[in-house]
Parts: sequence; structure tokens; C-alpha cells
Amino acid sequence: MKGKPTTLLLHPLFLVNLVILLLNDHFLKYEFHNWLTGKLSDFTGLFVLTVFLHVLFPDWKKQIVVLVVLFFSWWKSPLSNNFIFLCNDYLSLPLARVIDYSDLFALVVPPLTLLVKPQQITSSVVRSAA
Repeated sequence: MKGKPTTLLLHPLFLVNLVILLLNDHFLKYEFHNWLTGKLSDFTGLFVLTVFLHVLFPDWKKQIVVLVVLFFSWWKSPLSNNFIFLCNDYLSLPLARVIDYSDLFALVVPPLTLLVKPQQITSSVVRSAA
């Protein structure tokens, strides 16, 4: 029996990446602010975003991977400058990003999310977790 796409949100890889992303973005970046905290955000953020979009649009997995790769590439380039200025100046949305082309190494993550399969959750799994 195949698991439902929503079980991806309970997959250990998703949960670990989500915890690392939150810990990193809300604590580690402010405490250490180095290249590792930046890369952690990129890798875990791309994983969490892509898997979450797979849950929302389960029939579009390959298209989602392509869109996430294109969006991240655009975001990490000077091409997104005008959008960031617009958000900051006219919409009062404080957006910021650092252009660092080494961040593009994280683009290996979205295609790897295609290997993460929904899990079958049974009542015995729920009882053992309680």
C-alpha cells in the first residue's frame, strides 16, 4: 500500500531538515554567522520547500523541482535585485539576501527530494510514537 503525500511531512528526513533549518535560522546564524550557517539554510531550506510543495501538488513533482531550481538560481543572482528593492521600498517587506554563487551547490537538493517516498502510517506506528 502506498502512503499518502501528506505523510512526507512526517518523514524523518523532512523533520530533521525542518528542525535544522529553524534552529539555524533562529539561533545559529546569530550566534556564529559564518559560511556553514549560510549553507545550512540553503540546503535545508531547499529540501523543506521542495518536499512541502510536493505535498501541496503531488502530481507535479518534476515540475516543482525545476521551478525551485529556477527560483533559487534567480534569487541568488543580481536579477532579483529589483524585486527586493520593490519589496523593501514600496511594500515594506524587509527582504535581504547575499549573492554568493557557491550557494548554487545546494541545487543538488531539489532533485534528490524525488527519492523521498511517502510513508505508510499504520495504527501500530501511531501507538508506538505515543
